[in-house]
Amino acid sequence: MSITGDCDDVVVSGDNLVIAATEIDDLIVRGNNNVIAVQDLDNVEVSGSGNHVGWDPAYEDDPDVENHGPKNVLRHDAVGSAELDL
Repeated sequence: MSITGDCDDVVVSGDNLVIAATEIDDLIVRGNNNVIAVQDLDNVEVSGSGNHVGWDPAYEDDPDVENHGPKNVLRHDAVGSAELDL
């Protein structure tokens, strides 16, 4: 799934999703084993397990991160590259 444009609040509720987004102010992930790449991410809150959330440090180098689950990877290179091609 691809999300373009500037989004204020995005809630992802599901499992095994792959999402690419341009800009999200507040991302809430409720699910398991999701892969989410966001070019510009301000805040992220993750519940569940096995989620990978990454962002491009050229656009956002220090988002607010809240991790409420095991085996989640929340960092700029979490989806395999610091350069996210969306």
